[in-house]
Amino acid sequence: MKKILSIILVLLLVLPLLTSCLGKSDGGDVSDSDTGKESTDDGYMKSKKEVVPASELISLKDAEALLGEDLRETSPLGTYFADEASYRGKVFSFKISLIQEALYDETEDFDKTVVKDGWSDYVQKMEQVYEKNTAGQNITKITGIFGTSYLQEGAGFAQWFLHIFCDDYYIILLIGSIGAMDRVDTEDEIAWKHEKLIEGGKLAVERLKAIVG
Repeated sequence: MKKILSIILVLLLVLPLLTSCLGKSDGGDVSDSDTGKESTDDGYMKSKKEVVPASELISLKDAEALLGEDLRETSPLGTYFADEASYRGKVFSFKISLIQEALYDETEDFDKTVVKDGWSDYVQKMEQVYEKNTAGQNITKITGIFGTSYLQEGAGFAQWFLHIFCDDYYIILLIGSIGAMDRVDTEDEIAWKHEKLIEGGKLAVERLKAIVG
């Protein structure tokens, strides 16, 4: 049973990619760069042995200020190797996941199989899934955040994801709309979600850098 649950959870790690809407839309004023990689001259973000709570990167109050509405904490579905914080209001939902080596259990056969070439290699391979974008999902590499970042459209509820790869850490932010699953945002609404994801991503990265040292 535990191995089955592990498989389900690791699939959830790439679920946003697998369930993305096909095609490409104008997602607002987001610029690409040749590499999409921000300078890491100020230090490598190496894994800590202790688990870093996702709520320390973006708290409930932070999310409320970001989205401009009252939110409540909810239980996330769960992503493998991740600590998560999930918030929900009347208009929007917000989630932050922090995938980290501290949640890797080297005594578990399944974990060792997934991370068979080391943790850094595992994170790099996860990034390559978004960088290559072989299935043609709506994924855009963006600049302005430490590490490498990708915006991605979700499959329903007008969801947008921001994937941030910071050396040994991988952060996922999600903003979605409460209501009908087939909701379609206007261009202005999409641009607003992108702006808020980028703002939240910068905050999360800065706090993670302060924690990791």
